[in-house]
Amino acid sequence: MELSEATQAIYLARLMRLKDEELKYAAELTIEEWPEASKMPPLQFILERAGRYSPPTVDDASRILSRGDKPADWDPDWAKDFLRTLREKKIS
Repeated sequence: MELSEATQAIYLARLMRLKDEELKYAAELTIEEWPEASKMPPLQFILERAGRYSPPTVDDASRILSRGDKPADWDPDWAKDFLRTLREKKIS
């Protein structure tokens, strides 16, 4: 199925408004959830997935720090100090 140039322009104009992280998240979810791989999903389907994106916040930091996917040279004390600094800046 081919999209007309006008439809492509609408998709492009609307998707360009998304932040890079939202667009990446929407693309990943669309690939996972769109049941008809041979067809382009409606723009609304993609935008709904972009709307699900939630950037990590300082409150997520403890969960992120406790994950087991850190490199071998990961220093948890440095991470805790960095987290403390972020929280202090958020409070002040």
